Amino acid sequence: MMAAVKGWLQSKQKLIAAKNKDYYPVIMEELRPLVGADTRLLEVGCWEGQSIRHYQQLLPLENIRGIDCFPEAVSLCQSQGIDARRCDLEKDPLPFADGFFEVVIANQVFEHLKNIYGAISEIHRVLQPEGHLLIGVPNLSSLHNRLLIALGRQPTCMQMFDDHVRGFTPQAFSNFLTFNDLFRVIRFTGLGFYPFVPPVSTFLSRIFPRSTVIMLLLLQKNPQAANRPLWIDEARRVVKQTNL
Repeated sequence: MMAAVKGWLQSKQKLIAAKNKDYYPVIMEELRPLVGADTRLLEVGCWEGQSIRHYQQLLPLENIRGIDCFPEAVSLCQSQGIDARRCDLEKDPLPFADGFFEVVIANQVFEHLKNIYGAISEIHRVLQPEGHLLIGVPNLSSLHNRLLIALGRQPTCMQMFDDHVRGFTPQAFSNFLTFNDLFRVIRFTGLGFYPFVPPVSTFLSRIFPRSTVIMLLLLQKNPQAANRPLWIDEARRVVKQTNL
């Protein structure tokens, strides 16, 4: 009996998670006014190319690049005609010239990285002076995570056996991204609201965007901050007792 109940709860949990993480419509809505036929777009963490197929509705495939750290994912993208390249964000510079892209997307990537400082510095480098970054991560301080922590439980976005190694709250992540005014926040959007599913979760996300499952930020590079120290510079100055 208990096994059946546990199985039912797990299936419901997966359904709720899937319904709350359908972020492509929102990403497409954000992208639409930013791209044209000649726009060059980079997806950081392109995986098997599924998301690039969405972006291809807005601009030609030849204008889209992707990077991923997994060779099998890069090969799969390349087999679909996608210009994908292998790059370990924690160690490698992005294989593109300064200011090459108008738009960079990094969705559900930064929670997997320990060295977020080098990654954001490289993204900033390859963006044009007034280019845009669209970045999404799980929200450590979502309502359901706050309740879990209050009960002494682990938040869902930071499990012990998990791919995620970092957690972000809206305020801390916004402050990090706008370090030295290198980026300006254009819009903050909250997505998903556990334990509800759309349309209820969509409604609650609009009212309480900083208590949602996912946070999505649209930022613009600040050309007036071109010569200021980057995130990696600050990390090297401040972060001493770890291996970056």
